[in-house]
Amino acid sequence: MYAEWKWLEWRISHLPRDLKRSHYDQFHQRWKDEPLRVILALRGFYVKAGQIISNNPALVPEAYAKSLKILQEDVPAKPFEVIKKIVEADMGKKMEEVFSSFDEVPIGAASIGQVHFAKLKSGEEVVVKVQYPEAERYFALDFWTSLKILEYVNPALIEVMKKNQETFMSEFDYKREARNLALMNTDVSPHFPSVQFPKPLFEHLGKRVLVMTRCEGETITKYGKKLLAEIAKTSGKTPEEFKAELRKAMRDPKKLETLSKVVPSLNETFFDVLRSALYVKNSILFWLPATYVPPNGPRLMTILFDVHGREIFNLGAFNSDPHAGNIMLDEKTGIVSLLDYGQLVTVEDEVWRENFAKYIVALADEDKDEVVRLWKELGNEFIWKPTGEINPPDITYACACFHFGGPPGIKKALSTLGIRISKLHSDVFKRIDITKSTSQYAMLQRTCFCLIGVAQQVGAGAGVIPCQMLKCSALHFIEECEAKREDAQEQSDERRETDATGKSSFLPKLALLAFFVVSRII
Repeated sequence: MYAEWKWLEWRISHLPRDLKRSHYDQFHQRWKDEPLRVILALRGFYVKAGQIISNNPALVPEAYAKSLKILQEDVPAKPFEVIKKIVEADMGKKMEEVFSSFDEVPIGAASIGQVHFAKLKSGEEVVVKVQYPEAERYFALDFWTSLKILEYVNPALIEVMKKNQETFMSEFDYKREARNLALMNTDVSPHFPSVQFPKPLFEHLGKRVLVMTRCEGETITKYGKKLLAEIAKTSGKTPEEFKAELRKAMRDPKKLETLSKVVPSLNETFFDVLRSALYVKNSILFWLPATYVPPNGPRLMTILFDVHGREIFNLGAFNSDPHAGNIMLDEKTGIVSLLDYGQLVTVEDEVWRENFAKYIVALADEDKDEVVRLWKELGNEFIWKPTGEINPPDITYACACFHFGGPPGIKKALSTLGIRISKLHSDVFKRIDITKSTSQYAMLQRTCFCLIGVAQQVGAGAGVIPCQMLKCSALHFIEECEAKREDAQEQSDERRETDATGKSSFLPKLALLAFFVVSRII
């Protein structure tokens, strides 16, 4: 694949841009399933990497992102006989002693295990998460390989990779995940009536088996597919044909203006076009009546970013893996369920969290000077190879836009950096030498990239910009930090006043005592 790519680059180097794009598109279509085949063969960490890529089509050509979507929840599962042995070995009991029923077909499979519906002897319906015994060893080997490569490619990133390894490997500790879910139910859920987390059942907890309460609804991945298929059906087209047609319409300002009169948010989100397509046809073109109008996608994204904002800033513990397969929506009740909290990243340093909050606000307000200042405060440093400068302002601001500026920020950053999306990784290494970074910053990037991927499936598209979505939560946290400092200052002032008053009242008493002692002696 790589050899053919390099040969193609050389062969078409003299062609106009449009013809080059056509040749590249043909190449991508021909090879689109090869990365998926390799990932499924290697499993482990590579599945996680594939999930991140599939959530962010801006990072790779669309053909590959589409092919990798299967990794979000449809990774090939293990046979039930294998799962039964794991469950019984972990619990030390026969499955029939704990469960009155256990669905043999999993509801989903991922990189480290799979999930089944079951019913306890008590009659309670639950979800059982089962871990593959070999998965932990594969992940450890993958990270060891990555660290060895970094020793030669970029030693400055070794510590970041080690912290990332710690975060990823924590997913194998189901007891820790149970504690994480309990924390979310206690400290986050009460603030969001329309959000719930599975409740772990500690009496059935094991090293490789996690039993939780069942959440109703469909994952966002299935929800997006259902939405697209339902609307495409009314046009007599396949989902892919209809999607291509709407993308074309989105690029036509006249059509966009016409549609926007019916759907004001159309210019902000591709999937709002999908949500409203039936209504648009019905009201303008008198086509088929609407049969499926799902909940508002942008509203869902507001909820998700508000929840993660509280986790990041107030709690200092956030889920770094909120991809579409880990989020469920119950259309009947409007309840959003957040699943899989194995990869919880903790940031105990409140000063760092406050600086990050200020960084997000500055980025949302396009305050370039403040963004550049806080970039360094957050522990980031790089050398811009073309000039040899350390953290040059324009490039630093472009990097910040890439990380937390959403699709518009990514586009702006690539233009400033002079980087082609088709050669993102190679061009970055040619221009940027990272000398300092932190794992929490990297994992926050990952969280936001995952949420952007969710947005593209539910109706927020290019309108979802992480720094804008997190701004409100960041401002509230900054206010809380300032209030804490004011309270601490007031308490300190009160103590000083008390001490001063105590000393001033003590001196007359001491003088009186001295007089009494002297008078007695005389």
